[in-house]
Amino acid sequence: MLIYEIKKNILSEQIKKNIIPLFIWPIIEIIHIIYNYNFSLGIHVTKIFSLSKNNLFIFVVSTYLLFSIFDKYVENSWRINFEKYQGVISQFFISPYPRYKWLLNRSIASFVSSSLPYSIIYIGFVCFTNDLDYTIKINLLFILILSIIISIFWGAFLISIFLLFRDGSPLLMIFTSLQYMVSGVQVPFKFMPKTISFMINIFPLSFLSSVTYNLLSMKLFLFKNMVIQSCIFSATLILITPITIKIVEKNLKNTGNFDLF
Repeated sequence: MLIYEIKKNILSEQIKKNIIPLFIWPIIEIIHIIYNYNFSLGIHVTKIFSLSKNNLFIFVVSTYLLFSIFDKYVENSWRINFEKYQGVISQFFISPYPRYKWLLNRSIASFVSSSLPYSIIYIGFVCFTNDLDYTIKINLLFILILSIIISIFWGAFLISIFLLFRDGSPLLMIFTSLQYMVSGVQVPFKFMPKTISFMINIFPLSFLSSVTYNLLSMKLFLFKNMVIQSCIFSATLILITPITIKIVEKNLKNTGNFDLF
């Protein structure tokens, strides 16, 4: 099932035909982010983030990579609505295949087909950056590994959420906007309104971006605390997702029409 999902996602992504949005667009977006801060606020962007010029660039690249990984899961979850309309999903629910295992397979396949190239490029970027302490390099790579693990469980959870709704377009806009806002790449953490700052503790992406910022700004990396919080995020998602997918199946049994409920 995992191999099938990976092949299907690769075909749907059409990597060979989408080189520009996959690789060129992220570079343009990173340049735009830095330029936007300088232009709109009229001061050097390093003062806004309290980071050196080199560390700022590393932070923007790192945070945008994390956002791209998590955002791809939102897009992949949204696409499941098309499979629902085609009757593919309802046929799967007739089969005895474990539901949660299927969600994890789809989530892993989404990472392999869309975010893996970004991760490989980022690993090379971190390893070959000269003006960066060796310890910070190791910690950045460790953050990437934890991000991938958490994002897989996050992706499975998102799919179960999108299956609850007939039209996932509003969810797509909500999750994409909120993740971009709390990632720290568009709005610096210290400028984030207090009314929405609580979301830093809800979204795994914002937590990981915050850890990256602390590492680059204060060279503070609480390894034990990060592992514990990552385990809490993962365990919570593992517990919630099966409950959500059971609700989806219950709706299917009650309505008898899963494709358009």
